[in-house]
Amino acid sequence: MHMYDVRLNSNVTRGEVINTERGSVQVRLWLYHQEEPVEFKAEGDCLRDVAGSHFHFINRPLEPFQELDFSLDALTLLPGVTGEITASSRLCMHKPNELGEYGKPTYINV
Repeated sequence: MHMYDVRLNSNVTRGEVINTERGSVQVRLWLYHQEEPVEFKAEGDCLRDVAGSHFHFINRPLEPFQELDFSLDALTLLPGVTGEITASSRLCMHKPNELGEYGKPTYINV
């Protein structure tokens, strides 16, 4: 059996996090070009700003969505623990370059 370190951040279009039961977090992630969400459950809780919540989010990645280079059918989700799940605000900033011109916006978490 092979284990893969899979980073889905640039493929997630939207998601849902359910932490209404203490000690359990359920996550559904909808991926670019996928009809059905990837679903998994982890032990633990979200951080206190969203603990006890059921929320939806939309991902607007900084880089374009990418095609997955593996089949989701081959992906085995192993049980695990919850990492740091918290809410953060993204701030869009337009910084001038050395010529004083404004280019693409920069996003930062605040």
